[in-house]
Amino acid sequence: MDPDVTAAVKPWSTPTAVIMEPKTGNKSAGNPGFRRADAITEKKGDLRIPAGNRQQSPFGQNPVDEGGGELPAGAAGDHPGSGANRVAGALNSLPQSFRIDPHAGTGGRTAAGSDDQEQDQQAQQHRNLHGHFPPSGSLGKHRGLDRGPRGASHLLSGNEDLEDPMGCLLLVATIALCAPLITDDRLAPEVQKKIDGVFSRWDGTDRPGCSVGIIRDGKLVLARGYGMANLDHAIANGPDSVFRIGSTSKQFTAACMMLLEEQGFLSLDDDIRKFLPEMQEHTEAVTIRHLLHHTSGIRDYITLDRLQGHGDEYPMSVPETLAALARQKGLNFPPGSAHLYSNSGYFLLSVICQRASGVSLREYADKNIFGPLGMTSSHYHDDHNEVVHHRAAGYSPDYDGGYRINQTVLDHVGDGGVFTTVEDLARWDRSFYDGGVGNADLWKKMVVPGVLDDGKVLGYAAGLGIGKHRGAPMILHGGAWVGYRAEMVRFPEHKLTIICLANCSAVRPTPLCLAVADILLADELEPAEEEEEDTRSPRRRRNRPQESAEDVEVTAEDFVGRYHSEELQVSYLISRAGSQLHVEIASGEVVPLRVVAIDRFRASGNLRLDFIRDEGGEVIAFTLDAGRVRDLRFAREGNSG
Repeated sequence: MDPDVTAAVKPWSTPTAVIMEPKTGNKSAGNPGFRRADAITEKKGDLRIPAGNRQQSPFGQNPVDEGGGELPAGAAGDHPGSGANRVAGALNSLPQSFRIDPHAGTGGRTAAGSDDQEQDQQAQQHRNLHGHFPPSGSLGKHRGLDRGPRGASHLLSGNEDLEDPMGCLLLVATIALCAPLITDDRLAPEVQKKIDGVFSRWDGTDRPGCSVGIIRDGKLVLARGYGMANLDHAIANGPDSVFRIGSTSKQFTAACMMLLEEQGFLSLDDDIRKFLPEMQEHTEAVTIRHLLHHTSGIRDYITLDRLQGHGDEYPMSVPETLAALARQKGLNFPPGSAHLYSNSGYFLLSVICQRASGVSLREYADKNIFGPLGMTSSHYHDDHNEVVHHRAAGYSPDYDGGYRINQTVLDHVGDGGVFTTVEDLARWDRSFYDGGVGNADLWKKMVVPGVLDDGKVLGYAAGLGIGKHRGAPMILHGGAWVGYRAEMVRFPEHKLTIICLANCSAVRPTPLCLAVADILLADELEPAEEEEEDTRSPRRRRNRPQESAEDVEVTAEDFVGRYHSEELQVSYLISRAGSQLHVEIASGEVVPLRVVAIDRFRASGNLRLDFIRDEGGEVIAFTLDAGRVRDLRFAREGNSG
């Protein structure tokens, strides 16, 4: 903690008392209004309710498409409980109107009291007369930003009187089951300022950014946006902005598998060929549990797609991907013998869900998770043409210092594909302590780490990483896909969860979330370890140590030729210019090869080619390793190998 924040400052302030009062003013039937009386602050406001970048060569690093990693086990905390009655609790949890946050200069929206009540009243009156809210910008601007339809759409009422006081009670009771989790608990101003500093790089009207949520004891004590959800229309990020969360989706897919087992549709120890008979049969069976823990050995479909020469705009279909995986005769390793992150496993889980239950993963999750928890802004996005209200557009930096739209046409789900908000993820987080989905053991099973055949315990459970940060157990999983990044970090012993959903590929949510944890748990964490300065270049720090074989003599002509992979159904061309060998893949990209050992070459990044000779010494094939794809065989055309 910085010296200007004393020990007397608590990270979260005392909850305010909230009561229900009828509002006074013009009467309008059909639109009951509320006024909240705040027992601590003088502010009175109206209650509102809310309505991985794949652009990369296969010869570079693996496409960034997920988060999470090998981390050791954490522990769940106890449910704190509330004790409030249903009506008061529901009212206490309703958000006020969304607005541009004065603490953040010009970018981002937060859940707080409105400074623009006159404009909101005009918007509501327009709705009452015409049946819809006025066009974006027609009622003025918020601090230089177009409020847009989003701001007005959160109105529950304008300046109308409450015709029936009992109607107020009935309405509050009705919405109690899915009431928003934004509460009157607020971070202390000094702490809020420090957290704003963590995200200051992404706070502005000229850049995308993120939405951030902080949950303490089941209450959403901070929910606000930084930067812009849409640069075209100057719409700011806010707590209700909808983001693609990439591989943070995997925990929902894992939960669906647990529920399917509870309901008797499958067993986690079933051979996947029970539901996927088109997959290759191996000496040792691949089970659903192997898919959950990334111990199946099945090659990563995203890497396979890149090796086939497909670019970002290629509309890869579900049947096409399933067929590509079914053609893979080899595995990266025997099932259960090792751990290697593979999106294929969770993609296949989505197919298993559909074949076991008879409904799509999207439908199953809607009925069994998102619906019961009131996550009304969440779904598996299995149609890239579908309109999503309040969607934050995804962006990536361009070469001119600006940003370009970075979306996807991929309709695959399971390994990713969930669209959600920080508000909805707060509901999901609450289920960790309260339940509300499946039986009481669901989350206990979710956080059990995988175990290899040799007894090694992994730092990966069911769609969740398990580890520690400065001595504090944590449960987390990141996500990255095209122009979106995400992280959700839970510290169960402290009943603290930090969420960061970003709409720019340059945002790094995991270190940002941990920086927030360092602020909020400053006096409860172990001292941070000092890191030794790394004087290597950023490129050398990213890549593995360079292999070299200056003394290896190479006869380039031995390797020249065309090589074909039956599993990929593509051919690569090995050519030479003088003594320099190159490999050309199906997309036409040509990359130089660097010799690292006898008959072993590397391209830039993590691509490795190991050539195979017959008994007479003639090169007949090579195997290709590309990170999440290993031992992929290419036979030299004209040879039987």
